[in-house]
Amino acid sequence: MALAAIAAALLGRDFMGAQARNPVRVPCELVHEMFYVRASVNGSAPLWLNLDTGASHSVVDPTVAKTLHLQEGGGGDASGIGRGQGTRFGRVSGATIQIADAVLPNQMLLTLSMNYLASSIGHVTDGSLGSNIFANYVVRTDYLRRKVSFFDPSSFEPPRTALSMPLTLRDNMPYIDAAIKLPDGTSARGTFLIDSGMIGAAVSINDWFLNEHPELSSIRSLEMPPVQVVGGTFRYRLCRLQSLSIGQYTLDEPIAVLPDLASGVDTDRTIIGTIGADALSRFTDTFDYTGRRLFLTANKQVHLPFETDMSGLKLTTEPPLFDRFLVDGVTSGSPADQAGIRDGDVIAAIDGHPASGLTLERIQYEFQQLNGVHHLIVERSGKQLRVDLKLRRLV
Repeated sequence: MALAAIAAALLGRDFMGAQARNPVRVPCELVHEMFYVRASVNGSAPLWLNLDTGASHSVVDPTVAKTLHLQEGGGGDASGIGRGQGTRFGRVSGATIQIADAVLPNQMLLTLSMNYLASSIGHVTDGSLGSNIFANYVVRTDYLRRKVSFFDPSSFEPPRTALSMPLTLRDNMPYIDAAIKLPDGTSARGTFLIDSGMIGAAVSINDWFLNEHPELSSIRSLEMPPVQVVGGTFRYRLCRLQSLSIGQYTLDEPIAVLPDLASGVDTDRTIIGTIGADALSRFTDTFDYTGRRLFLTANKQVHLPFETDMSGLKLTTEPPLFDRFLVDGVTSGSPADQAGIRDGDVIAAIDGHPASGLTLERIQYEFQQLNGVHHLIVERSGKQLRVDLKLRRLV
């Protein structure tokens, strides 16, 4: 999940002095539908920062800030969708961010631990690029070609064939109008946050909307193992909605998050919910904050079925090598549960291949393939167990 709103006192505009050629092709990698961009801070060696429309500020991990001798000012507790554990942040003023030929001087950064994200993604995560990037540039994310481009807003020309949608900015984060179809066949239209940092689902529904539409409880849903996010522990269920409509596009049977004991943006009564990367990745997305527009160009994935994990395994991995895969949760009644896999087990091999030679992204991709059968070697208490994992749709 993304950072969501941080502290309201930090949301003032300090965006100034953007310099770049037009357009800038940004060095990046796409991991779990999350873009990681190569960037430097104050002339540092290249860092890996994920691109996150749901982050109110750009962020660097405290260990990175210490290595770069960045001077932290006052801080506080970051608000997020998690509960039960405060996440401390600090502030760094006057930083210069450089991404290829794009240079942003005099930026405020937050310092916030990125360990939770690195371990769940399996990629070096030195920080996040948030709203100050989008406020200074028109940003285009092309999921199909795995490309990110920055444009100078003053000379930007909108893509001619794209769907143009009004974009509302609030606390430096983007919102659009969209609709979901309810179980009785009626549509509920309203405002949704656009969060490119929300992965694993197409949409999340806020708790107030769930309370006012109890018919949504009739949808078969699955309680998932809790995850660690900003603010603490996030507990949730997954389900399939009938559809999500964005402009002229209708995305059928999207995977949706239903939060339990919601916090942060999930309690915002002014929005129905959040649209995440599983939906955004069906398009080339062009964010024009200056013009208050979002341009969507459908790619060939726009009508592909939405899928999620079919094993019941919640896996994490450990930086810096990301070559050890720990079972951090097992969904009750899932193939993994029925195969006897437990919390704390380590996946040592899959189909005869040592897990150390795989990536978390690759493993999770394989575990989303319908009717797949995988032969696992699992380590537990110094012993190796052989397990057959027969995948099936859980949602």
